[in-house]
Amino acid sequence: MKTITIYTAAIIEIDEDKVFAAGRPKIFSWSCTDTDPKALAQKVTDILKGEEKEHKGREIRMPDLPSMESYARYGSQGEPETFETSEDGTRFIVQFSGPMTIEVPDTETPNAGTPKETLTAAPAGEEETIDILLSEERFPRTREAKLEELLEENAFDSREEAERWLDQTPVCLDLIYEKGLGLFAVESEAVEANSLSSPYSGKEILTPDFAAGCPGMP
Repeated sequence: MKTITIYTAAIIEIDEDKVFAAGRPKIFSWSCTDTDPKALAQKVTDILKGEEKEHKGREIRMPDLPSMESYARYGSQGEPETFETSEDGTRFIVQFSGPMTIEVPDTETPNAGTPKETLTAAPAGEEETIDILLSEERFPRTREAKLEELLEENAFDSREEAERWLDQTPVCLDLIYEKGLGLFAVESEAVEANSLSSPYSGKEILTPDFAAGCPGMP
């Protein structure tokens, strides 16, 4: 066995301009992981810069890359980091988990040095998705974990508000089939962030735009 260290960040966007009929803001989320805190900081920065374009070029107030790397390396100390756009009420709450060590089999890799195999997700507009409401009856453990996450990240003022949001907000999952291994589903926004791997083979999951620039991909 060998020990590797991974660094994780979770990003939640609270958009005051996009609300439900009841007046509560819509919430979007991403998660990303890397073994290098600098690479994780770059991933978070890239997601936020991508969101600047979504918000018509409104600048998101965020720290420089070295400061972001420090957050990634040591984790959020106390409260998560909050970055806001310059002109509207959108907030991006980023929770850095800091270093976590895991044990993995120490096996030889005969193909070391060759390009990493990847899976390509469906192009935009061609995704095959399912929507799931995290009801207490069908998904009690998953619902409770999501509620705890929302409350820990201060996405809502109370548990009741978070529960009402879950009751009317389905989770959109992309279906991905890996030949010879099986079917799995991943939250759509996580697929778009290009930070996931297959639970079967460990292959990185890329959207077509990213896959086109990867070695070994057509």
